Amino acid sequence: MLKALRIPRNSVLMKWFISYAAVLMIPLIISIVMYSVSIRVVETQTTQANEKLLKQIQETFDNRLRNVQRLSVELTLNTGVTSLNTSKLSNSDNYTLTKIISELQSYKTANDFIDEIYIYYKANDTAVSTKYRLDSKELYDSLSPQTKTSYDEWIRYFNQQNLHGFFKLLHKPVNDDKYEPVIVYYKPLTLDTESNPGTVVFFVIKESQLLDNIQDSSGLNDSSILVLDSKSQVIASAPTVNDASMTWGPDDLAGHQGVIHRNFQGEESVVSYIRSAITGWIYISVTSEQVFQGKAKYVQRLTLYSVLLCLIVGFVTVLWSIRRNYNPIQRLIRGLSSKTQVTVGEGKNEYSFIEEVLKHSFEENEAISIQLRQYSNSLRSYVLLRLLKGSLGYKVPQEELLQVHDIVFAKPSIAVVLFQINQTGKFNDLNITHFIMANVFEELLQREHIGSGYTVEVDNMLACIVNMSETEPSKALTELNQIISEMLTFVQDQMKIEFTASVSGFHNQLSTLPVAFIEAMEAMEYGTVIGNDGTIFHDQVIGKEEQNMNGSYYYPLGVEQQLINFIKVGDFDQAKDLLETVFENNKFETPNSVQVAKCLMFDLVGTVVKTLNDTGGDKQELFELKPIERVMHCRSIKEMQMEMILVFQEACSLIVKQKGGNTNRLGDEVKEFIDTNYTDPNLNVSAIGSRFGITPWYISKIFKEQLGIGILDYMNRIRIDQAKLLLNEQNRSLADIAQEVGYSDVTTFGRIFKKMEGITPGKYKNA
Repeated sequence: MLKALRIPRNSVLMKWFISYAAVLMIPLIISIVMYSVSIRVVETQTTQANEKLLKQIQETFDNRLRNVQRLSVELTLNTGVTSLNTSKLSNSDNYTLTKIISELQSYKTANDFIDEIYIYYKANDTAVSTKYRLDSKELYDSLSPQTKTSYDEWIRYFNQQNLHGFFKLLHKPVNDDKYEPVIVYYKPLTLDTESNPGTVVFFVIKESQLLDNIQDSSGLNDSSILVLDSKSQVIASAPTVNDASMTWGPDDLAGHQGVIHRNFQGEESVVSYIRSAITGWIYISVTSEQVFQGKAKYVQRLTLYSVLLCLIVGFVTVLWSIRRNYNPIQRLIRGLSSKTQVTVGEGKNEYSFIEEVLKHSFEENEAISIQLRQYSNSLRSYVLLRLLKGSLGYKVPQEELLQVHDIVFAKPSIAVVLFQINQTGKFNDLNITHFIMANVFEELLQREHIGSGYTVEVDNMLACIVNMSETEPSKALTELNQIISEMLTFVQDQMKIEFTASVSGFHNQLSTLPVAFIEAMEAMEYGTVIGNDGTIFHDQVIGKEEQNMNGSYYYPLGVEQQLINFIKVGDFDQAKDLLETVFENNKFETPNSVQVAKCLMFDLVGTVVKTLNDTGGDKQELFELKPIERVMHCRSIKEMQMEMILVFQEACSLIVKQKGGNTNRLGDEVKEFIDTNYTDPNLNVSAIGSRFGITPWYISKIFKEQLGIGILDYMNRIRIDQAKLLLNEQNRSLADIAQEVGYSDVTTFGRIFKKMEGITPGKYKNA
C-alpha cells in the first residue's frame, strides 16, 4: 500500500504513517478489550436480571401460598365451619351452610388469586364452595386429576392420613364443561378419627391467572417460566410447555440458585432457577440461547462495525493528516532545494535534509561574518548614518557599539557639516569626489588640532560629524569656517571641485546629534533654493528669518483670474509678464520662504491644471505636461521660476493647438454665440463672459482685438439689421419688433436705432 502511495521508505512521511497507525491501534486494542468485557458484563447483567425476576416470582408465590396457609388456619379455628362435620345434617344446619358459603365468598374476594374454595365434610359426604353445596361426586367432577383416576381412587387418595400440600389438578366449576389447570392447596381442618372422619379444605388457584400476571409484570415474554414442587414435579408453567411432565435430575437444580445450559424442547437454552426456602419449590426461567445471547450479539455487531468504521475513518484521517502536515515540509524542501546547493540524496529523510541545509546556512553565515569584518568601514558608515538620523535601533548599548567601530566623541562640542557637490571636477565621479573631500576634511581637522571628524555619505551629500574642543560657539564657527575655506581653495585649485557647505549649530550632547543634522539639512536646503554656493551657517539662517518675519505671500484671486484668461486665449506674452510681476512681489530670503515658494509654485501649477481641464482638451496632453514633477526636480527658486514660465508657455501652446492654430478662434466663437442668441433680452457682456469662463473686460478686449469691433456694437448692429427687415412688414408694431430682436422696451430700441441709422424706427417704417 505504501509503495502504491509512492512513499519512500526513509521519508518522514513513512515514519509519520507508522506512528499514526500505531496510535490508531491503541483505541482498536482498547475496543477489543472493552468488547470482551462488555460481553461478560451483558451476560452477567442478563443472568442477574433473570435471577432478580425469578426472586420476585418466588416472593409472589411464597406470599400467596402463605396467605392460603393463613386462611386454612383461620378456617381450622372457625368453629362454625368445623361444627358441621357430623354424620347427618339437620335442617337447622342449612343456615350454617349458608353462612359458611358467605364467609368463603369473603375470603375469595379478599384474595383475588384464589379461584375457588371447597370444604369437604367426610362424615356426611357434603362439600360447600363459595357458591354451591355439593357432594363428593360433584366435588370429584370439579377437581379432576390430570391423569385418569377413578372416583374411588380419588377418594382413597385424599382420605390418606396426614396428607396436605399443593397439587396440580384440573378444575371445572359446577354447570361448566371446560376444565382449566389449577393449583390446589389441600389441608385437613380436622383430623380423622375412628368415630368421626375429618374435614378438609381445597383452595383452588387458577394457574393461568397467577403465571400470566407474573409474566406480564416481569418482562419475561421471551422466556418460559416453570414452577416445580419439592419433588421436582412441574406445578405450573407459562406458557404451557409441550413436555410439562419432563423430569429434572437432582443434580440439575442443585443449590439455592444457579444457571445451567441444557436442551429444552429441542432447543439449546439457558435455565436460571431459584429455590424457595419456605416451600421448597423451584422457580425456573428458560430462555433460548439465541434470545439470551441477543444483547451480546448486538454488542458484538456494534463493536465490529465500530472497529471497521474506526479503521476506515482512522486510515482516511491518517492519510489526510499526513498529507496536510507534510505539505509545509514539502514546500520547505522544494524552496530550500531551489535556493541551496544541498540536494535530497538517497538514504536521507526530510529532517536530515533540513539539518544539512541549516548546517550549510550556518557555514555561509560564518563566511559572511568574516567578509563583514573585512568591510568594517562600510559598517562604520552605516552606524554613523543611523546615528545622524536618530534611528540607531540596536539592542547593544550605544557607547559599546561606537567603541566597536572605533568612533570616539571625547571633546565637548559636536556639530554637523554637509557638503553638496556642485561640480565633480576632473574626476567626473561623485564617489571619488566624496572620498577625496572626506580625507581632506579629516586631515585638516587633525592638522589644526581643532578636533576630530567622521564622514559618511547621506542623500548624495557628504556629512561630517565634527567633535571640537572649543566650547564657545562663535569661536568654534570661526575655526570651522577657516577649515572649510581652506578646503574649498584646495579642491578648486587642484581638482576643480566646487561645493556648497552647510554648518549646524554646536551641541554639547551626543543625543542631540540628529538635531544638528536637521539644522545642517535646513541650512543646505535654504542655500540650495536661494542659489547660494558658499558656506551657510544655520545660526545665520535663523537670524535672517527673524529679520524677515513680516514677509508676505502675493498671489491674489484677481491675478489668478487674469492668468486663466491669458491661458484660455493662448496669450503667452501677457501671461509671462504677469508671472514675472508675481515673482517680483514675492521675496524669498528666509528658510520659511522656501516653503512659501513651493506653495506659490503649486498654486500656479493648480491654475494651469484647472484651466486646461476647463477647456476640455486632451487629458493625455495634460498628463504629459507633468508640471508638478518638473517643479519638484528644481534645486533653486530661480529654477522653479524659469520652469514655471516654460509650463505656462507649453499650456498656451496647447490651447493654440486645440484651436487649430487660429488665434482668432475665441472672437469667432463669441461672434457665433451672439448671432445665435441676439434675440435674448438678457444677453450682455457679463453673460457672454460667464458663458466662455472669461472676465467681461478681458473678453471684450480680445473680441475687439480680433474682430475690430466691440461686443456691444456688434450685438446692436445684428439686432438693428434684423429690425430693419421686420419694419418692412406693415402689420408689425414697434413694440413687437423690439422684443423680437432682443430689446426689453421700445424706448431703448428707438434710441439705439436712431443712433445707428440716424432716423427713428417709425419714420423708417413709413418711408
